Amino acid sequence: MQWANELRRNVSLHPSCKLLRELLSLDPYIRTVVYPFLIKGWSSSRIGGCLKVSLVTIQTLLEIGREQLKRKLATPV
Repeated sequence: MQWANELRRNVSLHPSCKLLRELLSLDPYIRTVVYPFLIKGWSSSRIGGCLKVSLVTIQTLLEIGREQLKRKLATPV
Protein backbone atom coordinates (compact mmCIF):
# COMPACT_ATOMS: atom_id res chain seq x y z
CA MET A 1 0.00 0.00 0.00
CA GLN A 2 2.84 2.38 0.84
CA TRP A 3 4.41 1.89 -2.60
CA ALA A 4 1.07 2.41 -4.34
CA ASN A 5 0.64 5.75 -2.57
CA GLU A 6 4.23 6.69 -3.40
CA LEU A 7 3.65 5.76 -7.04
CA ARG A 8 0.46 7.86 -7.17
CA ARG A 9 2.38 10.85 -5.78
CA ASN A 10 5.10 10.36 -8.40
CA VAL A 11 2.50 10.15 -11.19
CA SER A 12 0.95 13.42 -10.03
CA LEU A 13 4.40 15.05 -9.91
CA HIS A 14 5.35 13.71 -13.37
CA PRO A 15 2.07 13.34 -15.31
CA SER A 16 3.81 13.02 -18.67
CA CYS A 17 5.88 9.98 -17.58
CA LYS A 18 4.30 7.05 -19.38
CA LEU A 19 6.30 4.46 -17.40
CA LEU A 20 4.88 5.66 -14.08
CA ARG A 21 1.33 5.73 -15.45
CA GLU A 22 1.66 2.23 -16.86
CA LEU A 23 3.17 0.94 -13.61
CA LEU A 24 0.11 2.26 -11.80
CA SER A 25 -2.17 0.38 -14.20
CA LEU A 26 -0.59 -3.02 -13.44
CA ASP A 27 -2.27 -5.62 -11.27
CA PRO A 28 -1.59 -4.72 -7.60
CA TYR A 29 0.44 -7.91 -6.94
CA ILE A 30 2.64 -7.39 -9.96
CA ARG A 31 2.99 -3.67 -9.24
CA THR A 32 4.09 -4.44 -5.67
CA VAL A 33 7.04 -6.39 -7.07
CA VAL A 34 7.86 -4.36 -10.20
CA TYR A 35 7.79 -0.92 -8.54
CA PRO A 36 10.59 -1.50 -5.99
CA PHE A 37 12.59 -3.39 -8.61
CA LEU A 38 12.45 -0.70 -11.31
CA ILE A 39 12.08 2.53 -9.34
CA LYS A 40 13.82 1.81 -6.06
CA GLY A 41 16.50 -0.49 -7.49
CA TRP A 42 15.80 -3.35 -5.08
CA SER A 43 17.00 -6.86 -5.85
CA SER A 44 14.63 -9.79 -6.25
CA SER A 45 15.87 -11.32 -3.01
CA ARG A 46 15.32 -8.08 -1.09
CA ILE A 47 11.76 -7.80 -2.40
CA GLY A 48 11.10 -11.45 -1.56
CA GLY A 49 12.47 -10.98 1.95
CA CYS A 50 10.42 -7.87 2.56
CA LEU A 51 7.21 -9.47 1.27
CA LYS A 52 8.04 -12.91 2.71
CA VAL A 53 7.56 -14.53 -0.70
CA SER A 54 9.80 -17.06 -2.46
CA LEU A 55 12.39 -15.85 -4.95
CA VAL A 56 10.76 -17.97 -7.68
CA THR A 57 7.44 -16.17 -7.13
CA ILE A 58 9.15 -12.76 -7.26
CA GLN A 59 10.97 -13.66 -10.47
CA THR A 60 7.76 -14.93 -12.05
CA LEU A 61 5.89 -11.73 -11.16
CA LEU A 62 8.78 -9.62 -12.47
CA GLU A 63 8.73 -11.48 -15.78
CA ILE A 64 4.96 -11.05 -16.13
CA GLY A 65 5.27 -7.36 -15.25
CA ARG A 66 8.11 -6.85 -17.69
CA GLU A 67 6.10 -8.37 -20.52
CA GLN A 68 3.02 -6.31 -19.67
CA LEU A 69 5.03 -3.08 -19.50
CA LYS A 70 6.79 -3.87 -22.77
CA ARG A 71 3.44 -4.26 -24.53
CA LYS A 72 1.91 -1.17 -22.93
CA LEU A 73 4.91 1.07 -23.57
CA ALA A 74 5.31 -0.10 -27.16
CA THR A 75 1.74 0.92 -28.00
CA PRO A 76 1.50 4.49 -29.31
CA VAL A 77 -0.75 6.84 -27.37
